Amino acid sequence: MMGKTFPCGSFILTNFLFFLPLGIMATAMWARESQFDDKLPPFDIYNMWNSSERVHFTGACAILCEKTACAGFFYNAESKECILTKAVPLLAGIYASGFRYYSKMQFRACPANANNLLHEQSGTCFMLSDNRQTWVKAKDTCQQENARLAVLDTTDKEDFLIEFFRSGNLSTADCYFIGAHRPYDKWNTTLPPAHDYIWLNGNPVVKSPQHWAGSEPNNINTRENVIFIWHHPTDGWTFGDVREWDRSRYICEFSLYENINALASGGM
Repeated sequence: MMGKTFPCGSFILTNFLFFLPLGIMATAMWARESQFDDKLPPFDIYNMWNSSERVHFTGACAILCEKTACAGFFYNAESKECILTKAVPLLAGIYASGFRYYSKMQFRACPANANNLLHEQSGTCFMLSDNRQTWVKAKDTCQQENARLAVLDTTDKEDFLIEFFRSGNLSTADCYFIGAHRPYDKWNTTLPPAHDYIWLNGNPVVKSPQHWAGSEPNNINTRENVIFIWHHPTDGWTFGDVREWDRSRYICEFSLYENINALASGGM
């Protein structure tokens, strides 16, 4: 960040998816859990509901799963066996050629208001905050909303947000934390390259020259350990690094399609 002064307003707190071809009969979305390919857990572990149902295609098995409110199903395209489960199995189990497991995804709408943005290509809802918090507090707040600080680890998501900011709809006095930080063991680096930063999902931050101010990230006084979007005096809306205890607005995100078991465990 250029200089030592926080530039953003006041410090005061103010895996594979498929849709069913028979859309009129089924409304869920399903994720294939590849760790269970060619495997079946022991019978008494995954509490299956239908052990010998036979149907002619994967979608038909999915429809059966919807009708019984199951969490997922095993399907074998060769034997036509459809096995419904109450929960995603925890153990891969024994070899069973041809079986594939699909877990149910839950649809979550992106609330329609001025602070929310829908990125249709990735199925991501971005929520821009009205208040200012530290980076850690912002991360916690997003988690309480069953979301996370925005992870812009694809070019599409990065371009989408930056173009929105550059459209002129927001005050240039504000800044927004996103979900990237430097691990604690990197804090003593004087001028870290961008790949020293990671997203909350563990992926490295790759610096896109068109979206970063020329000197960023510059780690002023070795104290700037998180990433935000801010309005640079000459480069406009860009990414930069800043201190985690400064207070800023922030951007949460969530996927429109979430695994029901991940929701139950608080994951994303």
